[in-house]
Amino acid sequence: MNSITKINSVQGGVLTSTQNLVDFRIPEGMKLDMSKSYINVNTEINSGDPAGKIHLLNLIKNGMGNNFNHANAPAITLVKNASLNFDNVGMVEDIRDVNILKCNSRNYEMDVDQLRSEDFKGLNGRKDETGLFGSPYVDFIKEGDTLSKYKQHDIRIPLSEIFGLGESVVDTGRVGSGNLHLELDLNNLVLYERQGADAGAGFGYWALTDLRSQVDPANLSSNGSVGTRTNATTGEVSLADATNAGGALLTMTRLYDSLEESPFFNGMEISVSGNNMTNADFTVVNILYTPATKAIQLTLDNVITITDGTNPATGVSLTGKNSAGGGSVSFNSAQLVAYEDTSGTPAPDKIEYKTFTSEVDSSNAMTSYSRLYFVEPECSNVLIMTPLAGSSILSDLDVVNYRIRVNGEETTNRPVPAQHPLHYDRINRVLLNQDKTLKNIQERVFDVNGAGISGSHLSAMIGETVPLTNSQKQFEVEINSTTGLTKIYLYKEVQREL
Repeated sequence: MNSITKINSVQGGVLTSTQNLVDFRIPEGMKLDMSKSYINVNTEINSGDPAGKIHLLNLIKNGMGNNFNHANAPAITLVKNASLNFDNVGMVEDIRDVNILKCNSRNYEMDVDQLRSEDFKGLNGRKDETGLFGSPYVDFIKEGDTLSKYKQHDIRIPLSEIFGLGESVVDTGRVGSGNLHLELDLNNLVLYERQGADAGAGFGYWALTDLRSQVDPANLSSNGSVGTRTNATTGEVSLADATNAGGALLTMTRLYDSLEESPFFNGMEISVSGNNMTNADFTVVNILYTPATKAIQLTLDNVITITDGTNPATGVSLTGKNSAGGGSVSFNSAQLVAYEDTSGTPAPDKIEYKTFTSEVDSSNAMTSYSRLYFVEPECSNVLIMTPLAGSSILSDLDVVNYRIRVNGEETTNRPVPAQHPLHYDRINRVLLNQDKTLKNIQERVFDVNGAGISGSHLSAMIGETVPLTNSQKQFEVEINSTTGLTKIYLYKEVQREL
């Protein structure tokens, strides 16, 4: 059994890239179940568009990878540095560059379906198998006349993903009241539009050709077009439909098996063009879907002007319309949602856990990098991240091979090639040493513009196990790459006791 306490940050107020520190005071006398507790960051977008105009806007973090702005960003992306201390025992964890560590290592610990299912708690939506985009910031109404609306989105960051102690139940009656401190990374977070105009941020969605739901190839049309944007079919809008008193009626040529496949929503801005008509921009105010015929009819906010006033418009097609721009995202608040164990089961008197210490080194784009480090006696695993110069988070250096020596002894009998079975074996050894399972070896992150993960941006780490010793260990790293290493993050997993 649990009771839930929501603890506001000490700082309060709106968070920004410069006002990015949050502290939470954990009260004494509670059994905090850290495995269920999380940080909740409340966000919302301000589109900058007139009232009644809705666009498929989302949030992305530019520069997560080198020349890569469209990475699917999990919630942990927001956490730069984190520390946790209690009054009676002092500092228990102090981890630097948490987002670099977790965003790269999690891709081995979760399979593709798990990574996909995390979307609802993260920063952005992603293109699905039907080719449609989603957004956690918009409530899409795809039928009837109710206007779609923008909504607030809570980004949930589990404590278990931040701290090694995050799998435990901590009795603050024993360790004293606590202070959880976070430095958030709110840089380069921008609004991003999908399914707008083809020439802008729509990425060609409306020009795609799709055979689904259309048995007769003669009726083939582009996604959502009234007719077609090629010469295969002529879309026609009658004079009566164009000048309907309640707004022009457009019946889609393409058939849709369900509304889930439909790209249309109320409040959507579209551009309509064709022959014998005045090309213009409209807003969708009503959507009628007929399951029996699979047809979708849009009602627009105005009539279509027919040029000759008599004959139908032909060759009619539509695309989405880009937002007017000038929008922004607000980080309204941060809360610690603390789950207290009220089952009556005593909390353990001693907790063994693992955390990370880290080192960061820079290099002048050396294609052959070699350096000696010293790691703690209680260190059991070392994880290495190597982002390219233009990457803020993803470990995307084009490593050719690497070699590691511990106390002067080679850990392998030959250099380890990147994306090779020997490399995956070393990663698997690390995960087994962490009591985890290797579930994914694609070493890629989702691109929010694509449905899949294969072929998207590189996210790869180097990992090695080291023995527990009575004194510090020598850890020598040798990395060969094509582009040249500019920065290396060395994360040392150490054992601790509370």
